[in-house]
Amino acid sequence: MVAPPRAFFDTSVLLGGLIELGPASEPAQKIMAAITAGRVRRPHTAWHCCLVPSDAWRLVEEEILSRFEVRQIPDDHRRSFLQAAADDRLVGGRIYDAHIAELRSEERP
Repeated sequence: MVAPPRAFFDTSVLLGGLIELGPASEPAQKIMAAITAGRVRRPHTAWHCCLVPSDAWRLVEEEILSRFEVRQIPDDHRRSFLQAAADDRLVGGRIYDAHIAELRSEERP
């Protein structure tokens, strides 16, 4: 039997789960509570989702780095990823989404 893939969360879930942002953050806070309680297998996030100002560093260190596996594109795939992003003229949040998609594709056999 193949194990189900691990959950992968981006900045919107991480911030909404750690910082009270009103009703819109409730789903993210429930996810983070499940992670804290151990009901979610060690999830993944991308390194760029952990880039935060110094005020948020303590939360990242205590709540994310202690519970998430922070992923990066393997060295031998970075150049081709960056070239493809440049060729596709990815900018803004699209480059981050492409990075996450690339990390997810690395998990599949």
